Amino acid sequence: MTKSLLIVRESGMDDQLIHSMIDPAASVCHVHSCFGLEESLIFLKSTSRERKQLPDLIVIDLDLPDRGGIELLKELQNFIRECNFMPRVIVIGSKLDEQDTEAAMVYPCVRSVVRKPVH
Repeated sequence: MTKSLLIVRESGMDDQLIHSMIDPAASVCHVHSCFGLEESLIFLKSTSRERKQLPDLIVIDLDLPDRGGIELLKELQNFIRECNFMPRVIVIGSKLDEQDTEAAMVYPCVRSVVRKPVH
């Protein structure tokens, strides 16, 4: 079964970095990319309700406007309950502080918090 990856970010500025990290896995992984909170919620609603599944791995940029990254983590909990599946989540951000890290790590699905830029 093909694994799936959802990348949620604030803009297309990280495309080159993300694609360089993903290209080796692209043949065994379906990659979907969303810009911002609203688009990612629409995608998660459609996959969880129509197919009763969530992506295996979700990368969320905490730098989304209006604390959208944290809001997405909150909303994700509803989809997890609905699908009875716990995706692995990696949180990234360029302005992460200790408070952001603690806020993200409250969610059991969050496996790692990584500061950008990633080298």
